[in-house]
Amino acid sequence: MVLEAIDHDERGGLKTPVAVFGYTKMRRGISFRSSGRVPTHMLMNHGRGHNLSTVLQTLGRATFNGRSLLKANGIENVTILTTYNDFRACDKLMTFIDAVATRAKEDGISFKDAFAGEVTKPHTHEADFLQATSREVCSYRG
Repeated sequence: MVLEAIDHDERGGLKTPVAVFGYTKMRRGISFRSSGRVPTHMLMNHGRGHNLSTVLQTLGRATFNGRSLLKANGIENVTILTTYNDFRACDKLMTFIDAVATRAKEDGISFKDAFAGEVTKPHTHEADFLQATSREVCSYRG
């Protein structure tokens, strides 16, 4: 792997910055990390044709489960530069997902009922991701 070679190069090692371009490779699950390096910064600006699921998937590639390695390298958080609307929609979508899981577990209701929200207990404004974006939620395969 190219990153492993860079990381172990005596001329720079982990001090060598690495920039990755090409969202399609990043969003499709190709890893941009090595045993000693994880992404620290991300620039994300998808065009209007991309759905919210794609935006969230790409964002998740940088905010993965590698926090311990990130901290071991002296970085507290991944820095992301993106549009306000995409960040807000993704933040609200994650709040919605957490609310659905909590509601299903605590109220002992089905996923379907928790997802739809009960009339007497609607989802909060913080979880209303549909109001935060004009993007389609996901692609449909038929």
